[in-house]
Formats: sequence, structure tokens, C-alpha cells
Amino acid sequence: MGKRITREMREQRAREANFDPDKSKLSGERVLRGLEPCVERGYNDMWEIWEEYCETSQNCDIFDEQTKKHFIIFLAKITKGMQSLKDPRPKPSSIWQRWKRFTANWARKKGEQLPHDVTNSGTMFIRQELHKHVPLNLKPHERHYLTEIHFKNLLQQLWWNDWYLFPYPIYRVYLSATLKLCMYSSGRVGEYVESTARLGSGRGLHVPQDLTILVICNRKNQPEVIIRPTRDAKGMSEKKNKHPQHPMAEDIESLPLYLNPVLEPLAICLARGLFRDFKTADEIFALEPPPGEYYELVLGTPSIPLYGSQLPGEYFPGTPFFEVMSDKGPTGRILNASWLDDGLAKLGRRGGYDNRISFHDIRAEALVRADENGYSKDELMKFAGHGDPRMFFESYMPATSSVGGVENILGLARRRDISMHFRGLSLRRHPRLWQALPAKVRQELEDSPECAKLNDQIGELTARIQAASTDDMRQKLQDQRQNLYKQKHQLLAIKLDTWQLRLPKERKPGTTEHEDNTPLYHWTWFERVAHLMPERKRLSRLLPLSVPLRSPEGRQALEDMIAICRQKNPVSDHPNLKPVNGCCPAHGCSMEVESLPAKKRWKHIYRCLKRSLQKQHGFASLCFICCSWFMQEAEFAQHCQYHLDRPETIPIQYGYLEVRGMIASPGYCPQRLGDASKSATERLKAFLDPQSLKKDMDKYYEVLEDDKPMECGSLHCDVLFNSVLELQYHYQDVHCIPVPRKRSNVKPGEKSGAAGSPQDGDNTSSGLEFHITTAGSFKRKRTETSDSEIIDLPVKRHNYGSACRGPSNKLFSPNQTSSDGSRDRTREDSSSGSCDNDDNKNNSLGVTEAGGLASVSLSHIDPRLFEPGTW
Repeated sequence: MGKRITREMREQRAREANFDPDKSKLSGERVLRGLEPCVERGYNDMWEIWEEYCETSQNCDIFDEQTKKHFIIFLAKITKGMQSLKDPRPKPSSIWQRWKRFTANWARKKGEQLPHDVTNSGTMFIRQELHKHVPLNLKPHERHYLTEIHFKNLLQQLWWNDWYLFPYPIYRVYLSATLKLCMYSSGRVGEYVESTARLGSGRGLHVPQDLTILVICNRKNQPEVIIRPTRDAKGMSEKKNKHPQHPMAEDIESLPLYLNPVLEPLAICLARGLFRDFKTADEIFALEPPPGEYYELVLGTPSIPLYGSQLPGEYFPGTPFFEVMSDKGPTGRILNASWLDDGLAKLGRRGGYDNRISFHDIRAEALVRADENGYSKDELMKFAGHGDPRMFFESYMPATSSVGGVENILGLARRRDISMHFRGLSLRRHPRLWQALPAKVRQELEDSPECAKLNDQIGELTARIQAASTDDMRQKLQDQRQNLYKQKHQLLAIKLDTWQLRLPKERKPGTTEHEDNTPLYHWTWFERVAHLMPERKRLSRLLPLSVPLRSPEGRQALEDMIAICRQKNPVSDHPNLKPVNGCCPAHGCSMEVESLPAKKRWKHIYRCLKRSLQKQHGFASLCFICCSWFMQEAEFAQHCQYHLDRPETIPIQYGYLEVRGMIASPGYCPQRLGDASKSATERLKAFLDPQSLKKDMDKYYEVLEDDKPMECGSLHCDVLFNSVLELQYHYQDVHCIPVPRKRSNVKPGEKSGAAGSPQDGDNTSSGLEFHITTAGSFKRKRTETSDSEIIDLPVKRHNYGSACRGPSNKLFSPNQTSSDGSRDRTREDSSSGSCDNDDNKNNSLGVTEAGGLASVSLSHIDPRLFEPGTW
């Protein structure tokens, strides 16, 4: 026991510490517990609503039952549902949450809590009687579980099927890393990035303090990399020593490389130079700790600038691991949960899921799997970051029991492979989910009175903008037009949602992807542009391999991922149209083209190089399908005939496509392709801009007559149509050739014989067939060629499934729905087939083309497919 302290000693200590006996300098207000910014905003909003209600109501006594109920009804009336476009009715739980905020803030404002009978009476009114006064969404909430198969589907979509271009390529690696971190650690969305409840706090995963990387000698006596991220867990702001930490090992046995948890964190650290002592993966993989020992890979501040940026002289301690990027490089700010949650939801849509996927679905499945694997309650609580053992049972335990009743009674071996599949039914997926409205449905919407009125108003404002005399007036008019564009966007979104509800949610059981009859534009987009993204192209082949991370394939995948992290632009130059040392590669031309926009750069190189090669060899032509130059006319004609004899080597999407200004695929005319009277080179003529393709297509449209059956004419399908408009819809939906804005052969008020959308009905597949064409026959044409005429040449084959074939001679029977993606950045006049137009022009919906986008210029691509920017 320590020495007893006397009164004199205490007084002496107070004097030495300069204790001020005057208490009048201190505030007389109560000290309340600090609130997170998000919670404080919610409290303040509710208090403003209460004050507004009091201004309009004669009685503001919350203890009065009538007043209390009337206030709750007022609160419900001004509350919209989370998915206001689909269903504007709020859920009772939303009103209850707002009621709780009001009662909690009452205690803070008034200095005393409301009595239990007051708060409880309000809660019971919300649960039992409010729906009689206000329309509420009474559908019970269903817990979704992102099971292992769904987890794999998302990663596969991200790395080898995705058509979306992130604003910065490193964001793709970020999303992949956070998917794995949350799945393997049950993390919440705001625990590795900045939570929306902590906006401005900068909290999340930082290096070096929140990430530890070791190299150990594992149980196989082999070196192995282990990462251990620390979660900034919810409710543990004052218990940092209790934050959950989750070791994740490099060795995942024989599972595919894309499931490896070490891959992305290691790539990010190497790309940014976060390791203090190592610069390359080979140096790390060369470490071999003795048995029972380990080496720590010490992390520090970034030492490699991205995008040519200059590293600051003094880097602040604690670098965000998931850092916001700009054109000038890292910003020092951490990504927030809104970006991550929206990114996952949109990835799910692109992957074929009709429900919005959230990170809480990942967390729920991770906790259930941990419970099924027999971990103790204490271990489960630590893994989840829970402080209450009842939380798992009340919030995460699925309705499907993991106890096998049959095995339990009959004494059979316990099975763990059954309940997971039933949990997975909470998320429905169609591998070929429709990602846009069909051309006919979209056109019907454009012709509707509501949309036509908006178009007229937009046109009027555009004329006034052009005639505006001052910048202020012009900006004001542009804001008004932008609001009209947003209204049109909402019409498209509502139409798409309505159309989706009429379609089956899943593909017929047993149907393979090759038997799926969905137009394949989105799901073959990456194959069409992969030659412009060599790192992603290699990763799409390497990541599915079941190889160790230290294998040659694993090391190559790691190097490619590092390269993606360091890229500013995800699109490289065309492999046959690349500058050499920043200059045009053509002989005799030394023009510097590196600084030119991508569109001008490739066009200059193509024209200049072709002219130079023609001068040297007498002939030069580029096959854009095989990415090969030919210097002899006969050889090129023979090569074209090879493609024509094998339609599977020609992309079924004939529309012109460029990505961020760089040509990915030229346009091809379907009527030329099927015209056997022309030469092979004429039939396979490449159109290097959408305008020239449109002019060539218009020549064919002009000679067609609506009263006579007409064929598609392409090599991939043989379809009969009753009208030119039907044919044009087919070209847009299947072959990605936009419907002309001016249809000279279509009479006013004419309607095609094709049904534009399915009739009202449920989501079952029985009897539901969607007729876009009235095909007399619908089969692949066969080219009659003798074996002696077929010459084997090394060409690229395209897996386009049977997009142009369907049962009963119909185009397709869509068992699919469509995405709720984001807005349309495509221009309806099809002046460019680019995915990102460098001219930063506005499209038909008035959305500025900024950020990352991957889309041909087709008006039928739905606006919600792509990442939303500023309106």
C-alpha cells in the first residue's frame, strides 16, 4: 500500500499544478456525449421537422396522444421510401428510426427523457395503426446472403467480363480487394473505408498502423505471405485496442488465383512503393524464414508517384490504403463507403443480379459460415466485432436451419453443403441479365407524350442557350435544361424497372450460356476491346487458373495488377497503331503524336502508316479483327475470304466501337457481309467512323420496301422482317448498329408488327416470349465452300453464343431482366461510337461524359448502366 497523502500534500499539488479556484470561468451547461456527424445531422433534421410542425399546429404538446399521433403521421407523409422510383412508400421501420432520433434529441435538448409510456405509445402507433392513415410498404425485409457462388460470380464479372471503365484503373483493384477483405473478415462497408456516419473523419484502413504483412515458414516448411488488416469496427471508437484483426494467408491450396486474399494488397503496396525495404515481388518471394520464425515487411509512406505526380516533401503519417485519386495523382483522402457500396451494387447489376447487393449481404454470409464451421460464441463475437452475443441470432441467423434433420434422425454423416444453396436463393441471378431496353421499347418511350414534351422543352432551352448574351443567363438556362434531362432519365429508369418486372428473373435450369438467346453486346464487349487492355486481357486468362501466387502465372498476374494500379488511362493504343518514342511510326514522318487526343492520334498513325506501307509495298491493309497488316492484295483478299467462310471469327456486333477515343472495332455493314456478289475485301470493308457506316446503311434502307419481306443479310442470322423499322430494331438490339434518327421509309404513325414488350404478367417463364422480330426463319447461314478452298490461318475466334438464334424461329425469349445501372452517356445521333468522348459533349439525356464508361454509341443503352457523375 502506498504512502498516505495528507491534506497539506494535496493542497501543495494543486498549487504546483496552477489549480484555479475561480469556477465562474467554466460553462454551466451539461456535457453531453459526442455524436458522430451522421447521427448529429439526423438529430438536427428531426428537430427542424418538429419545429416546423409546431409552427403549423395549434397544439405542440408531445405528451398529448392526438398531437403525438398527428406528428408521426406528418413525419410519415414527408418521408419517401429508399427506392422512391419503384415504390415511394416508406417502411414502418424508417418512421420508427426517425421517431427514435426525435425522442433521443428531446432528451438532449430538454434535459430530461420522455417517459416510457410516451415513447412506447408512439412506437406501437407506428407498428400497428400508422398504415391506416399513411400508405406504407409493409413487405417484411428479407435478409440476403452473398454465398460463395455469388462471391465468385462478382469477382469473375469484375476481372474478365466487365464492360465498365472505372475513372482510374486502380479503383478496380480497390473494389476487388475490399470484396475479399469484407468476405474473409465479415467487415462492414465503413470499416475499411470512411463510413458515411463518420464523414470528414478520415477513418478507415491506413498504413502502416492498420496493416501488417509477414513472411512466415508455414506448416509445409515453405515461405508464405500473411496479411493482417485491422477493422475500424462500428461502436469501438473508444476501444481501439479491441478492433478486430484478421490474418489472411497466401496459401489457398488448389483454389483459383482470383480468390487469393494476398494478391490485391500486395499489388497495391508494390505499385505505390509502400514497402520500406523491398521494391519488387521477386525480392519478397525470395525471403525464406527459418522454421518457427518470421520476417515483417515494414510498411511506410508511398515512395512511387502515380500519374507523374510529385511526392510531397513530408507525407502525413497514416496513408489511406484505399486513397482517392485525381488526374494529378493521390489526394491524401480516403474513399468513402458510398463509393464502395454503389460500386458493389452496380457490379452486381452488371453481373446479372436484379436485387441490390450490399456489403451487409457479404457480412451476413461470412458470419453464418463461421457459425456453421463450429467456432465458439466468443470467437464468433470477436470475428463479427459484436459486443452482444444475441446480435447474431437476432440479425444474421438464416431461417433455413443448418441442422440436417434427416442425418440427425438416421445417423448419417453431417452435411454442410445444403443450407448454403438455400441461403443463396435470396439473391437471384441471370448470367445474361438484360442491361438495356430493347430498341422498340426505348423508341416507344421516346415517342410518348410525356417524353416528347420534355424533348420540346429541351430543344427550346437549347435554342435560348445559344442565343444567350451573358454567361450568367447561359448558365441559368443550362441548369434548367439539366433538370429536364434528369426528369427524362427518371422516365427511362421507371420504364426499365416496369419492363424488368414482366420478365423471368432466372435462366431456364439446365440452359448453358451458349444456348442463351440474349443479345450479347455487353457480355462480349470486353472481348472486342481486350487488345486495348493487355494487362486485363492477360488477367482474364491467368486469374481462373488454380496455381500458387508464387508460380510464373501468379507472378505475371501480380505484375499485371501492379501495372493496372499505376495506369492513369485503362486504354492503351491499338497494337498496330502505337507511337514509337512518342512519334508517328511511319517512315518519313517524325510528328510527335503522344500529346494528341487518342482519336486524332490513331487516325494520324493509321493514315500515315498505310500511306507509307503502300509506297513501300504497293499495297497495305489492316485487318482489325486479327490486328495484322497485309502487304499483298491477293493475300489480304484470301484472308478476308477466310473470315467470311467462318462467321464465328467475325464479331456479331457490327457497330463501330471506340473506347476513350481509341478505335477498338470498326463498323461492318451486314448487307455487305452477306452479299456473295461482291469481292471478299468489299464484303469485309471496315468503316472507321460511325458516319461512314451510317451512310452505307442508308443506301440499303432506301431501296427497301415495307410491304415486302426483308432479310437481315448478315452472315450470323437469316431473319425475315415485315418493315424497315423492324429490321432497324434488330440491327440495334443484336448487331449494335443504331436506328437512324430520321427514318425516311417509315410513314407517320406506322407501327411494326413486332410486339414491343411482354404483356402484363408475373415473373414466371411459362408462356412468356418476347417478339422483337417476326422471323420467317432464324438460323445461321451456311457458306458453301469446298474443303480445298478453306485455308487455315491463325485468326481470333469469338464466342458469341447464339444471340441470333432462338426457339420457334423467334429472336429470343428473354428470361432476363435489366440493370438499374446509372445514367446514359451515349449520344443518340451516334456521331461517335466511343465509350468516352474526349470532347466532353452532352448526350440525349444531357449527361456530361466524364469519368469511366464503356459503351458503344447506342441510344438503347440504358442511362443507369454507368457510373453517375454530376448532373
